[in-house]
Amino acid sequence: MNNYFINAFLRNMKKNKLFFFINIFGLAIGFAFSLMVFIWVFQMYSVDKFHSEIDRIYQVLEHQSFTDGTSMTSRSTPGLFAEEFKRDIPGVNLAARSTWDYNMVTAYQDNSVKQSIRYVDPEFLDIFSFPVLDGAPSLEESSDAIISKQAAIELFGLEDVVGKTFILNGQEQYTVSAVLDVDKNASSIQFDVLLPMQPYFDQNPWLHKWGNNTLLTYTLLDKGVDYQEVSSKARHMVRNHISGTNVEMFLYPFSDIYLKGTFENKEEKGGLITTLNTFIVIAAVLLLIACINFMNLSTAQSMKTAKNTGIRKVIGASRFSLIKSNLLSTLIYTVTAILLGLVLVELSLPVFNTISPISISVPYYSPIFWLGTFIILLLTTLLSGIYPAFYLTNFKPVKVLKNEVEKGKSALKFRQTLVVVQFSLSIILIIGTIFTYKQLEFLRTKSIGMDKENVLFYYPGVPLFEKFDSWKTEIESMQGIEKVSRVDENPVRVGSSTGDVIWDGKKPDEMVLFKVLKVGHDFTDVMGIDIKSGRSFNKLYNDSVSYLINNVAAELMGMKDPVGNRLNFRNTEGKIIGVFEDVHTSSLKSAIPPTIITLNTNYVFRAVVRFPEGQESQALASLKSIHNKYDQVTPFDYKFMDEEYDQLYKNEEVLGKLSGVFTMVAIIISCLGLFGLASFSAEQRTKEIGIRKVLGSSIKDIVINFNLSFVKLVLIAAIIAIPICYFILTDWVRDFAYHISLDILVFLVGSGIAFLVAVGTVTYHALKVANTNPVNALKSE
Repeated sequence: MNNYFINAFLRNMKKNKLFFFINIFGLAIGFAFSLMVFIWVFQMYSVDKFHSEIDRIYQVLEHQSFTDGTSMTSRSTPGLFAEEFKRDIPGVNLAARSTWDYNMVTAYQDNSVKQSIRYVDPEFLDIFSFPVLDGAPSLEESSDAIISKQAAIELFGLEDVVGKTFILNGQEQYTVSAVLDVDKNASSIQFDVLLPMQPYFDQNPWLHKWGNNTLLTYTLLDKGVDYQEVSSKARHMVRNHISGTNVEMFLYPFSDIYLKGTFENKEEKGGLITTLNTFIVIAAVLLLIACINFMNLSTAQSMKTAKNTGIRKVIGASRFSLIKSNLLSTLIYTVTAILLGLVLVELSLPVFNTISPISISVPYYSPIFWLGTFIILLLTTLLSGIYPAFYLTNFKPVKVLKNEVEKGKSALKFRQTLVVVQFSLSIILIIGTIFTYKQLEFLRTKSIGMDKENVLFYYPGVPLFEKFDSWKTEIESMQGIEKVSRVDENPVRVGSSTGDVIWDGKKPDEMVLFKVLKVGHDFTDVMGIDIKSGRSFNKLYNDSVSYLINNVAAELMGMKDPVGNRLNFRNTEGKIIGVFEDVHTSSLKSAIPPTIITLNTNYVFRAVVRFPEGQESQALASLKSIHNKYDQVTPFDYKFMDEEYDQLYKNEEVLGKLSGVFTMVAIIISCLGLFGLASFSAEQRTKEIGIRKVLGSSIKDIVINFNLSFVKLVLIAAIIAIPICYFILTDWVRDFAYHISLDILVFLVGSGIAFLVAVGTVTYHALKVANTNPVNALKSE
């Protein structure tokens, strides 16, 4: 039986090379790109799942509500929370604090590198299951350190480093107690080095206040405990210590934090899961388009195998056995396509990995991979083969042997319907890709109220900032440098915020969240921020308790002329000295928040450097030339501000690039199918076209007539696709506070591309058949 089907497959391949190539290659392309997406998605879904107690691990988050009806969800919690949480709430097995990861300088002998540092409680090691490669993980002593394998190689040049010491920020000495295997593609908690929390906590008194949210809190619950009950009991723990606050604590499953941990007004909103789901749909669409090709061409070619089916029926073959035979034939095609698809995957992965945020490879040793491949094989075989199998076995033997089957129109209508479906999906992808690119371009080029071009974000260490004024004077006199200032955060992605602001006229129960940026002198000049009224910080004045606010903040405070008004900021009474034009300090997904800029040099360890346009090389050379003069500890490190801004839209950029690739693939597969159908149609209409030519039709008339039968299908596809696409895009742009309008031109261009591709594909066969000698065409009868 197996030999029979394989021999039949090989005979069919020799007799119908075009049909064979289109079916195999179309399925292989669809499978290859779908498989890459599924591997990528699977890897993203697998993040954090390696922790042995993942089902019992939760992260503590908090909601804060504001007077305007909005709320903010924060992962930062008070430094005092974890201890009381574990002590007072039943069901809590372990609780551990962690800082966010900080880039700090570690040094071993002559080698200094910047590495990602986290201070954590010892319980952190019991909650999570990072594989231990060497040593006994311990953070009990103040000088203990745990390092990842990659960080050990980077710092020490080898993996066997237990017992070795290194210097942090040129001051503190730590000894490595263990080496962990930290796969940064598999963990949402990123770090190179873990250090003990308690000394850090003791040295920073602001962590001892319930009103300061700085640390992350993780917990491991007892087995069988309902986390919702624990969450309910923890809800008002902060309120017990701060009267008037509306902070609500809650537990969130750690297994979901990476993909779903994005909130808007206390509800889960989007997150990475939205992007993944989008690509799952796109991958399924690609596979569907490839399957449609197979169905279409199989039914189109049915006339060539119908007689064989009819004869088998006459000699006693049951319909069930014929259906089974056809499905087995389809299975051989699918297996061949999948093998070819795996080759295409290996060839395409290097390019795919340059687009994807994480690097993937084919997990040949994973049973789950082969199970998934088998499921795809089964679904593809059924989807591709089930209709052709039923269609081919439904022929009446007598009609088949009399060549009367081809007179039926049901198969033609079905094939036309499939072409419409195929091109509808392709048009949706084309329009979606064009719109995504236009929105991304809009995000990158829209004015954000400050000039992010020609600015460097410079990361020197503490030694330089201890002599900042001297450094500033020297660097501003050097070639390629216009002006410099200091700032505590990247101005295009400000994370610090506070609700601790009081102004004249503020209602007692009014809760407002302000973005906060601490800067040095000349900051507004460096960043090109316009002062609408008043002035910026100036060394001629004592501005230590002076504040700049933006338009949004002024309107929210109800101040028509804010300059000179009192402002109490974090228990410090001061005055508003200026109002600056609104600037975007985060992604354009969010509206501009009320913002306060304060002059402060405490814990402000970043510099912004403006250079003349086209002189980035001179600016970098000048910075580097005196870097070691002021800071012998910290490696020279910088970013371009415009590139940092683009990073805000990393997900959208990945979406745009991959959508572009998949749209091209969808168009190629659709064109392959249309090419095959056009070839079949040309073959079927040879006699008709010959008669038309004898009766006087020109080549132009024949080409137009031939194209019309296909073009009308594409037009129907566009009519179906446009409203569906409009609905999808309308929902997508809701994630952005600022976005482009749904321009009808995008829909027309997307449909026009599909139209031109279809005409270009069909015209080849139209010209071929139109140039056939009518005598030869009529002889073929």
